Amino acid sequence: MQERMDLLVEPILLNSSRRVTDSHSVMTDEGQKLFIGRKDSKMTSPINIVSYSGGKDSTAMLHMLLEQGVKIDKIICFECEWDFPQMNNHLKLVEKNTGLQIIRVRYYRHFNEQLAVYGWPKSAGGWCTACKHITCVKYIRFLKGDKTEYIGFSADEVHRTQTKWMKERKWPVKFPLIEAGMSETDSLAYCKNLGYDWDGLYDVFDRVSCFCCPKGGKAKREKIRLNYPVLWKRWLELDEIAERNTMREHQPTERQLRNAQAVMDRGGSLKAYAKEMMLSYWQLSRKLSEIRRRRVVG
Repeated sequence: MQERMDLLVEPILLNSSRRVTDSHSVMTDEGQKLFIGRKDSKMTSPINIVSYSGGKDSTAMLHMLLEQGVKIDKIICFECEWDFPQMNNHLKLVEKNTGLQIIRVRYYRHFNEQLAVYGWPKSAGGWCTACKHITCVKYIRFLKGDKTEYIGFSADEVHRTQTKWMKERKWPVKFPLIEAGMSETDSLAYCKNLGYDWDGLYDVFDRVSCFCCPKGGKAKREKIRLNYPVLWKRWLELDEIAERNTMREHQPTERQLRNAQAVMDRGGSLKAYAKEMMLSYWQLSRKLSEIRRRRVVG
């Protein structure tokens, strides 16, 4: 059973052998204190960081770097509640084969909670993608000193190197698969030669992100329905959550309205507060305007 550590500033770090002691450190079962987040930022030696999704491309990149003799200091993997169950087994196998620990990070809000507020993410981008990038970038940003990030975009995905999230990084980023001219097909063949099979996921799907990823469209829903009945049942339950509660129906509480007004009185950003509280900015702004009008009339 994995233990979850919630950090309001730093991303969530998951590790089965650690237990929480404070907001900046964890204790291993052997009693050794390991620092993360801000205290981890004291690292000054050059570090190489692998952004790892668990899919065929990032797995191929990781093994290719090891074959090339690249020293890997950290492997960062974003997890959420909608991952394929088979992915956890794959990550454990990668750790066993490489002898390296995969640091699993999560956004501090449960995806089901956000689904209830925002509805299903848009197929292009969406709040789920933003959560992933924000969490991983924030974790890497806390690691001070010289660092290089390695990302497993394939030669088919050169366009992804020019996105907003890539350009916002303030450290060197390398794309080994693109440099090697490896396509997604090449990566999958490379991984299969290493003995990885993801319990058959790639026999059904081209990509193995979240099982309910909206980018897969109707075709993915049908594949899930036909091949994974347990996940299909979960997907239908998530549909009910998304349909039952949307941001339009999520009204701010009196306490949230008071806090929002206090934020504005201090010169803060109402939009930032609304995002933090998972509220509709327009609803929040309208409610505050109504309160101010009632005070003036009164």
